[in-house]
Amino acid sequence: MESVGKEKDRGERVPKDKPRHTTHRTMRVVARDNETPQDMLARLLHRQLHPFYLHLRKIDVGQAEFLQSIGVSRGTLINWLDRNNTPNISTLKKISAGLSVPIETLLEEDNAWEKEDLSDPVHWIEENVERLGR
Repeated sequence: MESVGKEKDRGERVPKDKPRHTTHRTMRVVARDNETPQDMLARLLHRQLHPFYLHLRKIDVGQAEFLQSIGVSRGTLINWLDRNNTPNISTLKKISAGLSVPIETLLEEDNAWEKEDLSDPVHWIEENVERLGR
């Protein structure tokens, strides 16, 4: 007889020798109102090409580690990227110092990123997907 652990929420029995959870990363993707799959993919790729992420890759530091070092939550970062709010000057100074990039450069790159034209999502993806590998 197989040994069983405690029941899961759905009433299933979990063998003790099986992991109770997995440690893989998942991303929850939610389409915006009237957003096509192409629009959503372009938006998600565009976010991954935000200068913040590109600078993190250059210094080879993970997002969670960096955000913890400057005292910012992941939700706060998402709000910045979605333009729901903006970082204050003291946080900008921490980001600048942590990434070793002048504040002026960060602001200029962010401004250019925001102005990228995603009106033709398929064309934008074709033109920019190789940037993800850098």
